[in-house]
Amino acid sequence: MLGRCLLFNNKSNVSIQSKENCHCILLGGNTMNEKRYIWWNFVASDIALIETAKKNWLNKKFIMPVDDKEEFIPLPRN
Repeated sequence: MLGRCLLFNNKSNVSIQSKENCHCILLGGNTMNEKRYIWWNFVASDIALIETAKKNWLNKKFIMPVDDKEEFIPLPRN
């Protein structure tokens, strides 16, 4: 199974098992009741924050994972 996203409510009991090595990301928290903007890999509550993130990405000001510092993926064209 590749690229799956599952959403659970706060009353769900969840158990995860894998038959082989895998990467799994679990996120949790309260529901955000304000509008969110999404552009490429950036999510923010204000479009200006996304514009700042674009500039920071182009200027390589993001801290990259240890094993993923060599490849730079350019921003997509609008």
